[in-house]
Amino acid sequence: MIKIDTHCHSAGSWCATCGLEGLIKEYKKANYGGVVITNHYSEYELKKHGFTKQRDYAKYYFELIDKAMDLGAKNGLKVFYGIEVKLNELSTEYVLYGF
Repeated sequence: MIKIDTHCHSAGSWCATCGLEGLIKEYKKANYGGVVITNHYSEYELKKHGFTKQRDYAKYYFELIDKAMDLGAKNGLKVFYGIEVKLNELSTEYVLYGF
């Protein structure tokens, strides 16, 4: 049986402090086989990271996940795409997998 966390945030989200390297290391140490990175994606996060255009923030987001996938592959941990989207500041957040 493979243990996978389906909802994990890295320091790319407002609610997390662990960088990608530390995150991969800790999941591997805890005998996980995989993790889905579901960082927050919202107007707040866009501004927090200094972006003004959605396109630029989306590129940053995908590059972050790609980096996590590379780190995971080097450490024997499968990393999957995920995202926690907030459509506007009044909306509920939605977690999406494998986009």
